[in-house]
Amino acid sequence: MVVVQALLLAGLACDSRQVEEPLSEVATWLQDYLRIDTTEPPGNEDSAVEYLESLVAGTAIETRRLDVGDGRSSWLATLPADDGTQTRTLLLLHHTDVVPAGADWDVEPFAGIVRDGSIWGRGAIDSKGLGIAHLAALVALERSGSPRHRGVAVLATAGEESGGEIGAERWLAKRPELFSEVAAVLNEGGVNRGFQGRLHWWGIETSQKRPLWLRVTADHSESLIIALARLLEQPLEWQVTPTNRRVFAGLAPYYNDHWRAIFTELDRHIEPSGPLLSLLPGMASYFIDSLQINELERLPDGSARASIDLRLLPESDAARKLEQVRSALGPEAAVEILLEAPPVAASPFDHEIVEVLREVLGGKAPVVEQTVSGVTDSRFFRRRELPAYGFSPFILDSTVTATVHAANERIPLEAFENGTELMREVVESWVARH
Repeated sequence: MVVVQALLLAGLACDSRQVEEPLSEVATWLQDYLRIDTTEPPGNEDSAVEYLESLVAGTAIETRRLDVGDGRSSWLATLPADDGTQTRTLLLLHHTDVVPAGADWDVEPFAGIVRDGSIWGRGAIDSKGLGIAHLAALVALERSGSPRHRGVAVLATAGEESGGEIGAERWLAKRPELFSEVAAVLNEGGVNRGFQGRLHWWGIETSQKRPLWLRVTADHSESLIIALARLLEQPLEWQVTPTNRRVFAGLAPYYNDHWRAIFTELDRHIEPSGPLLSLLPGMASYFIDSLQINELERLPDGSARASIDLRLLPESDAARKLEQVRSALGPEAAVEILLEAPPVAASPFDHEIVEVLREVLGGKAPVVEQTVSGVTDSRFFRRRELPAYGFSPFILDSTVTATVHAANERIPLEAFENGTELMREVVESWVARH
């Protein structure tokens, strides 16, 4: 009977259809982290903080809980330089909350199941896998006893998926002294490009689109649908900006002659009304403000509302865009701003942390600058002139990255283990610098 029970338990943990090798320490950490339901709302990030705290218990790593109440807190763990200072600290940033799991999963989304060589669960990529890679690098550094000429810290924030106001933004404003020695931030948002199993380049995010989240309400659902249809019919405005000129000039050396010529002369090929030639898949997002309509619903009083997720290019005029939206929707639709962000300068690509990334990554593939459509906590640091960079140590194919904010989110064990080791190398290279 005991043997039967043991076999059943093993099947629940690793999926009964196949036998998996024993997990490494860091993979077990991720598996347990994914089993903590931190869906936003309500977040429940306290449980995540308690778990992360347990992983560094008994070490020399200094920790601090940043509590806002109602079960919501962020967490800061620091390993200072050998002289006890935190001068030139590298801050490793991720968020503990996750979006709702939704439907159509093949596994239970908060069970941390190992299946087909991957760990499955909401947050595996966005961004608990990254957080464990960060913490594993910090713990490995403390265990090694290697000389540390610089500090390293891990910050796990609450509420990122709802805009970041109770996490990174709150603590940068409320406790700026906690970040006074930060020299650079590594966060989510990196974009690594591969083709046919070969890594093409490491994309380090230095800037991102700005969020303009709106709620639109009308007295009747028919009126709202008509107003939204007018909005969607508006022609796209294409912009060739300093940001996308710089990014594509950096990418040009790694493409063929045809695309190299286009990337270095964008103004000749893209007009305000649109491109003069077919673009690569995904390329359009670099040149337009994107718009997505979410959560169209009828309310009990007969009125209706919807949310609009606008992502503005770094150089776009938010006030002008908002006026265009109001004009297209018409007077029957009331518009409320839920979240907006001011423009901020891109993080410099000649920073010393980029030099470290080139040292560690450059032998595997080139390191290039990227701007992304995603919205991350990096914008809060950039607003305070703290250089922040999106960097993913994981090499993932598109079928895997497509599960972020979708069903069956997972990360292959091999990619996770290799990425965790790569993050350790980055941290060790940082602290070895004088």
